[in-house]
Amino acid sequence: DEAESHKLRVEHEERLDFPDEIWKTCLFFLFLLSGMVTTTVSLIITNENVPEDPSLPDLLLDQVTYWPAGVVVSETLMALAMITAFVTVLMHKHRSIILRRVFFIVGLMYFYRAITMSITVLPKPDQNWECPKQNNTLTMQEVWSKLTRVAGDGGISLGDKQQFCGDYIFSGHTMVLIIAYLIVKEYSPQGFYLLHWFSFFLFLTGISALLLGHGHYSIDVLLGYWVTTRVWAMYHTMANHTMLKTVDNRHNTL
Repeated sequence: DEAESHKLRVEHEERLDFPDEIWKTCLFFLFLLSGMVTTTVSLIITNENVPEDPSLPDLLLDQVTYWPAGVVVSETLMALAMITAFVTVLMHKHRSIILRRVFFIVGLMYFYRAITMSITVLPKPDQNWECPKQNNTLTMQEVWSKLTRVAGDGGISLGDKQQFCGDYIFSGHTMVLIIAYLIVKEYSPQGFYLLHWFSFFLFLTGISALLLGHGHYSIDVLLGYWVTTRVWAMYHTMANHTMLKTVDNRHNTL
């Protein structure tokens, strides 16, 4: 069964030597930071191009009652999910390896998000959200000033601290919430069911509050979930199956 299979895998891993290689973890942390900076610059530029048009039709948002506090509640749950995931990683024996895995995946998502948000710019899903614009050409100094102000938020619009629009496709909130859950599910003991359900609850309620607050269109959330979970699944499939890392298998498309 699943429990016995996990036990055998743990015993096998304990017999293997996994060096921490802190320098690799630091390298991937720099990769993550570069992705965050790229996303933030993309957001600053995209904000200037957001059309002043009515919100697009959305099958889900059009059917629910708008909740002004939804985005703030979602971000509070997101912060709690991040803390839960971070503590889970710190308690793991191979925390350095897990951190660089997470740094790579999240950094990759940031780079990809920087592209997707800039090539298709949507009108605001929440017409009450204020998005101040320069109304002129951005200079490097202005971009740098805005960058230093919002970089601490990781390129994600966090309440009133970051008044920018345009980072819709795909949802960064969804990315963070689902990755936090996947970290807890993958790297905490399989018997910690309450912790797994608690993390899943944070993910589900965080997404629900985000949509109720019109922080994103439904398609942003759907794409965020799909892209993040597929990258996570492919990466961990490769990492956990040595056979897939060989180059002599022409049928291996991973």
